[in-house]
Amino acid sequence: MPSSSADARFASWTNLSTGYQEFLSDAAANPRFDLVTCDLVSDEARLRHSFTGADAVVHLAANADVRFGWSDPRRDMIQNAIATQNVLEAIRITSVPQILFASTGSVYGEAPIIPTPETCPFPLQTSLYGGSKVAAEGLIAA
Repeated sequence: MPSSSADARFASWTNLSTGYQEFLSDAAANPRFDLVTCDLVSDEARLRHSFTGADAVVHLAANADVRFGWSDPRRDMIQNAIATQNVLEAIRITSVPQILFASTGSVYGEAPIIPTPETCPFPLQTSLYGGSKVAAEGLIAA
């Protein structure tokens, strides 16, 4: 474990399906930053290899294009829930002690209480994206 934040190394795992490598140019200029181009669904072995020795994983990856969820329903499940399961399996195998996960306000769907507290009863989902992020949260919690 790094003795201070000055010793920490940072890596970003992406398949660049919705982003551009040039957006990471400032981060890439830092010698403590590594960019790993990796598909969280199909590159499981590479994912495990790249997690080896990590102190934490910050999981921000997702298909966040809510508009097209009904035209390609499997995409949300695969890129959000299955990818999260692969990240969790890589964390388990490599004994990474921490995960930080970015979910979404979409998990609240049509909440019966506005503003919606974290203790609100489980809401009716309004998108496959929100449902897949709820599934990812459930995998992490389990």
